[in-house]
Amino acid sequence: MDVIGVTQDDGGGFRIHAGDGRYWDEKQAPILGTGFVKGGGAQQVAEHWEWDEDDLPAGWNPCRT
Repeated sequence: MDVIGVTQDDGGGFRIHAGDGRYWDEKQAPILGTGFVKGGGAQQVAEHWEWDEDDLPAGWNPCRT
């Protein structure tokens, strides 16, 4: 999903807006909104993890529940 914005309402809540028209209402402000690119989108903190040959966090399993 492509998050394109976050707005705050008069009651102090937050609405997270997606590029496809979906949105989510939350009581707390999001703390990190980097998107979902290969590698988890957290490239700003990439040096804190080991990475495999596919540029994914080592040991990451997208099928794990």
